Amino acid sequence: MIYIEDLIKDLTDFINFFIMKYKYENLGIIKKFRMKSGLNKNLSQDKWCEMFITKSAINHSCKILLIKIFEDKNKVLPKLNYKGFNHWSEMVVDIENQYNNIYKIALKDILTVAELRKAFKVGDYDIYEMDNELASYIINKLLKYDFEYIKVHELHNIIKYLYSQNGDLEYFYKPSPAVEFIMGMKEKKEILG
Repeated sequence: MIYIEDLIKDLTDFINFFIMKYKYENLGIIKKFRMKSGLNKNLSQDKWCEMFITKSAINHSCKILLIKIFEDKNKVLPKLNYKGFNHWSEMVVDIENQYNNIYKIALKDILTVAELRKAFKVGDYDIYEMDNELASYIINKLLKYDFEYIKVHELHNIIKYLYSQNGDLEYFYKPSPAVEFIMGMKEKKEILG
């Protein structure tokens, strides 16, 4: 059983860690995105950059959440759940230094599920990479959850909460592919079946 409050706390912790790690990285690129887009001009430059990094962190959270859900539902071979991680631990000597590589393999594998490609479309929010430190942090946080029976409305509530805690992100800049995919799942409930 998923305890949504615990999951939200773990995702929030990851988002805060992500923001802390990347707060000052790629600012020139983000400022360029702001200038080129002309969107959300009412925000100060600092606030715009902060919201961009936050939306990027939430997008990355949703990607790993989708991977974990589809692994737990046996729609792709497991890599980031207990079964998959135990397998990797047997094969890889320095597993603690390979979380980002396992995550990259899981990302490539999830793209074999045609209906998920849209959620993993590379865009502006991917200028930040899931390095080993971040991958290790979120993978270990999510290992304790079994998403086999998660419901669409629970995923929606998680996204709504994360967005509401971080300003008006839903309408900020461009849509986040992973978030948009999850929010669009209401019409495609069979995807989680």
